[in-house]
Amino acid sequence: FDHGHICPNADRMYSYSANYQTFYLTNMQPQYRKFNGYSNKGDDQGEGLWVRLENKVRTYTPHSASDTLYVCKGGTIDREDYIISRIQGKQIVPRYFFMACLKKQGSEYAAVGFWMEQKNEWATNANLGDYAVTIDKLEELTGIDFFCNLPDDIENKVERSFGRNFWGLQN
Repeated sequence: FDHGHICPNADRMYSYSANYQTFYLTNMQPQYRKFNGYSNKGDDQGEGLWVRLENKVRTYTPHSASDTLYVCKGGTIDREDYIISRIQGKQIVPRYFFMACLKKQGSEYAAVGFWMEQKNEWATNANLGDYAVTIDKLEELTGIDFFCNLPDDIENKVERSFGRNFWGLQN
């Protein structure tokens, strides 16, 4: 397994200190290289599903100082059926990784969730839209109450659906 960064170092290029912080062990979970990496070696060519999603999410970054993108990510560690294995009987290898994105544009909000099974295979041509879920569904799968600080009416609205076109996801 590789050390998969939950907050990618590519998201923290604005300073050495910020980038260095992404290498703390508290920001890492074991990931298959074929899930979160690249390769162009001989027959072993591909691009990982998770790294493709991270690159896609970077395109959601607002270009206006008044707009915000919130991203919550992690791996599943609290249910045995959500765990691939334990390294040396201790370090949990998550079976699933998730991401919840909330974008604020002016007074408008939109949200989308992603739920991906970690597999040791390239997913270069997989459709990222196939892994998109509502935040309500992601909350059901993870047991986490995402975006709970929003006013209830906004939270309920953005968590029950997402626009594929708004997020640039194919059907």
